[in-house]
Amino acid sequence: MKLVFVIFHEIYRERIRQLLEALRVPGYTEFRELSGSGETGRRYDTSVWPGRNAAVMTVVETAGAERVVKEFQAFKEGLGARAGRPGGVKVFVLPVEAAV
Repeated sequence: MKLVFVIFHEIYRERIRQLLEALRVPGYTEFRELSGSGETGRRYDTSVWPGRNAAVMTVVETAGAERVVKEFQAFKEGLGARAGRPGGVKVFVLPVEAAV
């Protein structure tokens, strides 16, 4: 099994949920109001560094992880093409040794 952890600009929350539903992931956990810095800049929800991030994580079978990553990659590339810079989505895949 694989844990897929996705960090994204909060404005994409509903689109991310729709993508997860379309992928038929078995479930997910959502994290809201995150701050931090990355490839698209800083987001600290302040007047100097406006905006916030959110994240979701889901556990999928190893064979399904590749499909999930490909769909998120396509989503990110679409955002980047429209904005002319990297899309506000980052995906991490980690092994899951046990789920109880």
